[in-house]
Formats: sequence, structure tokens, C-alpha cells
Amino acid sequence: MGKTYLLKSWGREKLKNVHYFNFDRDGQLKEIFANTKSLQSIIKNLEILFKIKISLADDLIFFDEIQTSNEALNSLKYFAEEFPNSYIVTAGSLLGLPQAVKRPQL
Repeated sequence: MGKTYLLKSWGREKLKNVHYFNFDRDGQLKEIFANTKSLQSIIKNLEILFKIKISLADDLIFFDEIQTSNEALNSLKYFAEEFPNSYIVTAGSLLGLPQAVKRPQL
């Protein structure tokens, strides 16, 4: 089992929804982060693009292959500051191990 499988499985088991975004496969993700630094706009644009509803309180947001977007990497510190109780994880083949913005207590 790989890190992506494990993180998705954990999210499905513990949280309401898992929103998986792969920067390597979807070039539009990079555009979302490049066009704004507003986290509310980023979340809203993800919801529109993928036709989903994201709850920062109840859902896992999983950014895979995030190393391909410097803007997305930079946004993680703001997610941690502005939404400290959200469940946001990142992974990437060049990052080594999965990196958690916040290690939730469940």
C-alpha cells in the first residue's frame, strides 16, 4: 500500500468526505493557486471546478504531487493559520513522506 491509498482510506474511515486533488494530473489546480492567495477563493474555485462542496470542518482535503506548484506549497502555511482545525494533507513523490498541515486528534 502506498501513501495515497493510506491517506484516502484513513479519510474515508474518519471523516465525512475525501477531496483528492492531484497537481500532476490536473493543470487547472496550479492555475487556481497562481491566480489568488485568498483561501476562501481557492476553496470556492475548487468547489466550482470539481462540482463539489468542501467543508473545512468535516472533510479531508488531500493535495497530491503538490511539489509541482510553489503557490500551493506556500498556501499551506495560511491554511494552518486561518483554518487550524481543518484536515489538509499533502503528498508528493519528491516530498518524501506525506506532510500534514495539522495532525488532527480523532
